[in-house]
Amino acid sequence: MNEITENEIIKELKLNNRLLALILIIDKESNIERVRLLDRSGFTPSEIADLLNMKINNVTATISNIKKAQQKKPKTKGG
Repeated sequence: MNEITENEIIKELKLNNRLLALILIIDKESNIERVRLLDRSGFTPSEIADLLNMKINNVTATISNIKKAQQKKPKTKGG
């Protein structure tokens, strides 16, 4: 039986993460929503840029704008 190397396992895990990320965002129409979901799922701006075929500067700016918009929302009771 073949032994699987650590690098092969890491490569497979990265591929699985990409596939799961794409499943997560497949039904989202806007890149803003896609970026938001991937960011909240723990992907780095570089990984998001790669997944969405965007420039990293655009991803970083989108994440910043999302965070600014969330800070402006009024807080509701119980939330």
